[in-house]
Amino acid sequence: MVGSSGAFESVLNMIGKEEITENKTCYNISLEDYHIISKKTISSTHEERQLMPGLIPMRRDMIVLSYILIDFILHNTEVKKITLSTYSLKEGAITLFMENKLLL
Repeated sequence: MVGSSGAFESVLNMIGKEEITENKTCYNISLEDYHIISKKTISSTHEERQLMPGLIPMRRDMIVLSYILIDFILHNTEVKKITLSTYSLKEGAITLFMENKLLL
């Protein structure tokens, strides 16, 4: 599974084993670490999420839904690893458009 920016950056930050830098665009997220932080976050209250390291205020309300959706995908597929790409989907679409590979 490749996650792009947003919620997946929060996952990496909340796990806290590696910081996102400008020089690196891909990060591996271990399934074990993911499941630990997912379970903790899903069972947390809003107040508890306010105290969670690595979780920016903008994501406090929606991160639970993100974890539920990621868990659903992991449970219903044979995903063996998670990779974070710091590039967003918008950047990929713009690149394809600029290379005339995406027709609008």
